[in-house]
Amino acid sequence: MDKPLSGLRILVCGKGGCGKSSIISLMAQILRDETYKVIVLDGDASNPGGVARLIFGSLPGPAPLINFFGGRNKVDCPVDNPAPLTRLNNPVPITEQNIDLTEIPSEYFIEKDNILLFQIGKIKEFCEGCDGPMSKVTRDFIVKGPYVQLIDVEAGIEHFGRGVEKNVDFIIVVADP
Repeated sequence: MDKPLSGLRILVCGKGGCGKSSIISLMAQILRDETYKVIVLDGDASNPGGVARLIFGSLPGPAPLINFFGGRNKVDCPVDNPAPLTRLNNPVPITEQNIDLTEIPSEYFIEKDNILLFQIGKIKEFCEGCDGPMSKVTRDFIVKGPYVQLIDVEAGIEHFGRGVEKNVDFIIVVADP
């Protein structure tokens, strides 16, 4: 059976409260029902629940994906350093050698009903700092294989200034709830 969306990265953006996370949740469930392998990347560092609650209910979220890449001490803002994201012990950019799911320990994702969820990380404390490093993870986290990757980003357009759209195939703009 032909799967024309397999391998694509689709970013969903829009203003706050317009329904980005709801659209991602619905898309993930529809794609799963059409037998696609689905990865949802929660790239919204400012929303503590977000798409995870819509798809997975009250399950605890996964460990922040940025920690898999060394945390904010290793990953820098793409504006300060536009170089692609790399693995901890491998200098080859992920954009050139995509991640295989077998490389990622299970604490960095949750899976339910054939939908995998990754979260880049969340801003949880006062003066925690810039979420730019997490934008680099959003931009460059590309998984090898036939997955449809749905990317939920924070409200507004600041993340486009950091180039999160660089490695996506489609952008869906949600304008109104």
